Order: sequence, then structure tokens, then C-alpha cells
Amino acid sequence: MGRRNFGGGGWPLWRRVAQHPTTSGPICTGTDFIILDENDRPCPTGTQGRIFCYNTVTLRGYTDPNIPMTQYGHLIQIGDRGYLDENGFLFVLGHADDMIIVGGENVYPRSVEEVLEEMPGIADMYAGGVEDEETFKRIAVWVVRSDDYAGQNLTTEAIQNWVLDRLAAHSVPRDVHFCGFPSPHRHGQGHAAATGFHRNAKVNADESSYGIMWGLSG
Repeated sequence: MGRRNFGGGGWPLWRRVAQHPTTSGPICTGTDFIILDENDRPCPTGTQGRIFCYNTVTLRGYTDPNIPMTQYGHLIQIGDRGYLDENGFLFVLGHADDMIIVGGENVYPRSVEEVLEEMPGIADMYAGGVEDEETFKRIAVWVVRSDDYAGQNLTTEAIQNWVLDRLAAHSVPRDVHFCGFPSPHRHGQGHAAATGFHRNAKVNADESSYGIMWGLSG
């Protein structure tokens, strides 16, 4: 998906951002910005909602006139969800349509990816929602092991415990698939590349052509 850039500034700012690597930074000067809940009410600090903004480079419309634009006054909904912390730093949780519901709780697969990006032994991964008879959906991850000792010894349980130590229990992936093919250029090609990785991983998991061996039963 890649980090959205709503911020701006010099070295002092980026030192602050470095302390919070998952943030997009503060809202840049000249941008009108608000986060709204589903009832178009402003969200308090720390509460996630739909992101609306407006500045000189904001999208004004689509070439296809049949695609609607959601607006709040002059502000335009950009299609992402996120929240502002007490310092005014924006955290983008993901595309609004990426959110899945696990046992009544909202989960953004991207938050799981951000946690796993720091885990030793993982060269690349994709997190997404899969159908679940009991919880409606559940998180699954497709993982490419790194070519080192940590990657060779990476297990499903280790991945689940890593996520559990950092996120709520409903964000822990119940399905972990290990894939043996090269990782995609996720940040260069954006969401489409990640989606392609997901589809390819599922195909190869079904065909077992790359020795995908781990996973928890539903």
C-alpha cells in the first residue's frame, strides 16, 4: 500500500517522524483536514474514521462522471481510514474497503503487515481477510521466508505470537502460509502488487508447487 504523505517540513520534523515509523506525519500547511465517523461527526483524538481533506493538489473528480465523489463541505473523502494522535500525527490504517470484521471487531490487514515487516526471518508478506464460518472473516498471512537462519526457523506459532505481543487478539492471523517464490515490489506497484501476491500465494498454496506447508485449520 505504501505510506500516505500528508506531512511536510525539515530535519527536526523527520526526526520526530522517525520515532513513529508508521505515521504519515503532521498535516502539512495549506491542507484543510478532518476525520469523520460513519455519521459525519468529527472523530476525537485517537479514534479512527474516514479521512477528508482539501488542498491545491486534491482530486477534484474522476474522468468517469458516474463515479461519485463523497464530500463534506469542500473537503473530499480520499478513500482511506486513519486517526490523529495527541501530537497531531496522522496514522493511515488502510483503504476504507480494506477493513474486515473479525468477530465484531474492525481489523486492517495493513496493520498486521506493518508489525510483521519488523520480524526477523520474513523477507516479504501479504495479509488479508478470508472467509470464516464463526467470525465472518479472519486474518490470513502469506509469508516469504528470508534466506538466513531466522527465516529457516520461522514457524506459524512464532508469527502468531509476534503479532499477539503487538496487536489485539482479533488481529492475530489464524492462517499462515509460507511461500517459496520471490517477493513482489509492493511499494513500487502499490495495492495491485500486494493483491497479486495474495492471489498467487493462494494458487500456489492450493497446488503445493512451492511447498507451502504451514497453517491453522479454521
